[in-house]
Amino acid sequence: MVLSTIWRLIAHHENREAAMRWSRQNHRIALGWDKVGDIKAQGYNSEKDLENAMRRFHPQNRNFKSGGYSLWNFYQEMKEGDLVIVKGIKDIWVAEVESDYFYDPKNYSTNGDYFHQRKIKITQLDPYKLWKASGGMFDDGGSIYRPLIRCAKTIETLNYR
Repeated sequence: MVLSTIWRLIAHHENREAAMRWSRQNHRIALGWDKVGDIKAQGYNSEKDLENAMRRFHPQNRNFKSGGYSLWNFYQEMKEGDLVIVKGIKDIWVAEVESDYFYDPKNYSTNGDYFHQRKIKITQLDPYKLWKASGGMFDDGGSIYRPLIRCAKTIETLNYR
């Protein structure tokens, strides 16, 4: 039995559909807030460390808690084999995570600072069925509008596919 955590990633980029195309073409998912730097190299040890770094380096954003949560989960909690429902405005699809976190300032999403990345493989899974099967948002008191959320249930991947 193989269990996969299910995530939902919303493209919050100002040009969401271009960001979605970049993601498909480069087989990567990415998060912004580049000025906090490479999470691994900077030695951030918690969601709170990232939240504080965002206050320092991205004071104009005002989404410190949401950003700290999203970056920490993208870096520390997301694992190879997890499934990610990637959602733009019109485009929505499911990707399987194929790498650990990495920071890449040379290959990033269109017109942005999306240096926090993971390699992915696009699947043929139905994102709506997967969302329903995974129970939707994880009940941690956070906002559904966070860029990245963990869904309530893991999925027995081999049986689901």
